[in-house]
Amino acid sequence: MIKAKSVSREFLPDEELVPSISTSSSDTPLEPLVLLDKDAPTAPITGITAGGVSFVVPETHDMVRTLFDPTLRKTVLDAAIVVALLSNFAIYYLLPPAYRISAFIAIYVFWRFGYNLGIGYLLYHQSRESRMVKWAQRWQLFARAAGPASSRTRVQRIMEQEFSAKGIASASYPIEFNTWLIYRKFVDLILMQDFTAYMCLVVACSALNPAVARIVELPVLTAIRWSLGMAFILFNLWVKLDAHRIIKDFAWYWGDFFFLQKADLVFDGVFDMVPHPMYSVGYIGYYGFALLTKSYTVLIVSLFAHCLQFAFLIGVENPHIEKIYGSDDSTGQGDQVLLEKLHLKPLIFGLRNFNWFRSSDILSVLVWASSLVVPFLLPRTATARYTVFGATLLVKLVQSVGLNVILHQQSTTKAWTKRFLKHDYTLYNAFENWTVLYNAISSLTYTALAAFSARELLFHDTSDSLVRSSNSWPLLRYILGAMMVALQLWTQYSIFEEIGYFGWFYGDFFLPKLSSISKSGIYRYLNNPERFFGISGVWGLALATYSPLVFLLACVWTINNVVLLNFVEQPHMIKLYGEQSVLLDGGLSRTIKNLIPDQLKTEGFSPSRRLSMNNVSSLTGKLLRDLRRSKFQDSTDQKHLISLSEKIMDLSCNHSVQGYKVDFAVDSINTKRYVLLGEPIRVKWTAPETHSTDDWIGLYKVVNTGFSRKATKISSKGHWIGVSQTSEYYVTGSELTTDASKTARRECVLQDNTTSGTVEFKGDLLVLEAGIYEVRYHLGNHHNVGYISCPFEIRVAAIDIPATVSAEFTAALQGLLELVAPATDYTEAFKGKNGKKLQQFTYLIGTSTGIEIGETVVLNAKTVTGLGKKLIEIKGVLDELSK
Repeated sequence: MIKAKSVSREFLPDEELVPSISTSSSDTPLEPLVLLDKDAPTAPITGITAGGVSFVVPETHDMVRTLFDPTLRKTVLDAAIVVALLSNFAIYYLLPPAYRISAFIAIYVFWRFGYNLGIGYLLYHQSRESRMVKWAQRWQLFARAAGPASSRTRVQRIMEQEFSAKGIASASYPIEFNTWLIYRKFVDLILMQDFTAYMCLVVACSALNPAVARIVELPVLTAIRWSLGMAFILFNLWVKLDAHRIIKDFAWYWGDFFFLQKADLVFDGVFDMVPHPMYSVGYIGYYGFALLTKSYTVLIVSLFAHCLQFAFLIGVENPHIEKIYGSDDSTGQGDQVLLEKLHLKPLIFGLRNFNWFRSSDILSVLVWASSLVVPFLLPRTATARYTVFGATLLVKLVQSVGLNVILHQQSTTKAWTKRFLKHDYTLYNAFENWTVLYNAISSLTYTALAAFSARELLFHDTSDSLVRSSNSWPLLRYILGAMMVALQLWTQYSIFEEIGYFGWFYGDFFLPKLSSISKSGIYRYLNNPERFFGISGVWGLALATYSPLVFLLACVWTINNVVLLNFVEQPHMIKLYGEQSVLLDGGLSRTIKNLIPDQLKTEGFSPSRRLSMNNVSSLTGKLLRDLRRSKFQDSTDQKHLISLSEKIMDLSCNHSVQGYKVDFAVDSINTKRYVLLGEPIRVKWTAPETHSTDDWIGLYKVVNTGFSRKATKISSKGHWIGVSQTSEYYVTGSELTTDASKTARRECVLQDNTTSGTVEFKGDLLVLEAGIYEVRYHLGNHHNVGYISCPFEIRVAAIDIPATVSAEFTAALQGLLELVAPATDYTEAFKGKNGKKLQQFTYLIGTSTGIEIGETVVLNAKTVTGLGKKLIEIKGVLDELSK
């Protein structure tokens, strides 16, 4: 399940100074970021230092206006930055074309390291120990000497000129703010140099380069490449502009490393679409330039820069956010609390929490290792190739079908949990065993896929030489494939970090509802991030290998993903948390919907089309509801079987030998066509005077006799009675072995006339299984049928399980025990672990109460009262899961 984030701001001295978080589009919890209200108030914004000092934040400008807007006064530092930027063009012009690419790669790498390592180093230590502020204090950068201006140091004069040019008196503001203003100049230099050097590299690698221009390309590919490239660049430009519109200069220059502002935080636009847009989609323009230039150099340099930017995010920004706004460790803490509460050992996740003393872990690792090694031990033949492919496909199909069926059955009937409760285990044992199974087989599918994909790359045969030629852009495929694999790994890591062990292992299916659903983390942006990004790596392998077999495996992965999300997971989550909570739009969906014109959103389709769609939706919903209601509810509600028996009644009754007939002396059978299990079944028969005294009547289940109407081809399993007490022999295979048994059976012949009589099935002659039955009159000492009765049902009386053990409940259980072992004590009934009686008793318990139990539960209960307590406990667990 998705857990809510906890936000704390211990950095601020007064709680009333904490910026409040609000949203213009959603009520969902949002992760803490330093964003300012897009509709900033006209009143001055108040800044707060770590020491609690408040001040009015003066107006500042972005780096482009600061450096190039002629209406703003420039300083010495501004001029130095502009000169440094112009030097890039001079270098480009002076260098020979053959050296430009190498030179600007080196220049760009230098400034990129200056960005991610240089700025990263300063911000890292500023966050931990306010190092830049301490440097400013030590060097007295903003101190005014008491004497004349000549007594001030050169650095102090430069600082004073910098502030006076901006119309700011440094003495009026705390040193944290002054330090931030000077630090901004350092950022302006590095970021502008970084961008300028990159653009010079792009121009040097562009199609104007003869080496690039010689690459032949189809016109349609050229159109696609330019369209995508320009779209990426324009989207990148919108991301930057929209981000600056929201966060303003304060967050753009990492202002919260120095002080905080009292303002409402608003999350919309690009910040509502993707996590960390400045570092994720904020670099998509790089790949647009790579497409325009057709240059692997630009692509690789862009990937290098993007990776460094993510390292900056992980190593610098995220730790600072956690420090200022509190870390979101609620998921991990929740997992730990649950583990302790459930008395479970840490669950294995991949290789995390691997335990050498847990046999299942060792076995899983051995299987994974085998799946990685064995494919490379096989010869490089077509047979070996298809063998490895078949094994990988089989593992995935077993995982897809098997786990999906388990989850579906667990959601609808709690089948997995019931199986463990049946054998006297707890629901926590059931969940723990599920996690082992899920982790083992899911990891095996990926190790098998990875091994087969690697084999396809390394051991591809010559038959694929056409598609593996240089025209298939192998380097580009490898790069894109690696990016897609990295995207899937990041997605799965983000999902796990948000939902924890119990969410990852579908704890909602197996454990009681522990908390309400909420949207945070990656789920704030995407409702189902695993729908696309969760399988991107599989398609990345298909792209990298360029193998039709890997492509087929990727299709199987995708189909399984669709089935799991739409037909297993989503229906269960809706049932558990409600449709509104589960289907709540993510940030990306909200942003796209906000772009739709209001008129189209309000009017939608035409009235006729909307009416037609509503009718179709209504009919579809009714059909689905009817299908759900048509399923069996429990063994005591079998009206569909009664209806079926009525349809075949004529077929049963019509088959008879002239003069023979059987009927029931029980009113409930003749009128309602059912009898409760354990009640005697009295049968009246009629036969010609010439009938044999060895005729007999048997009790059979309709589904077992099938369409054999003239002769019975199965045994009655002892459920038979001879019609005459003078019978000396019985049907072969049903011979009585003791005088006591013979006497008991003959006592069931209540009336014996020449042409009619009455027999009664009772005691051991009754069946202890619910279902549709019939009685058959057999001729002589044979299985030839003289008459078949109308079908009737044997039902088990339903027993309601109370909240506590009651006399009525205990009596009902005792009644079931009497059916299995009449006039016998509970302990004596199952003495020696009588298998037949145990099986019969557990069946009766499960059929009457709806709760299946195993023989172990019956034996451990010791008494009927103890069994009742166990049934109440199990029902409580299942009821909790169903809430």
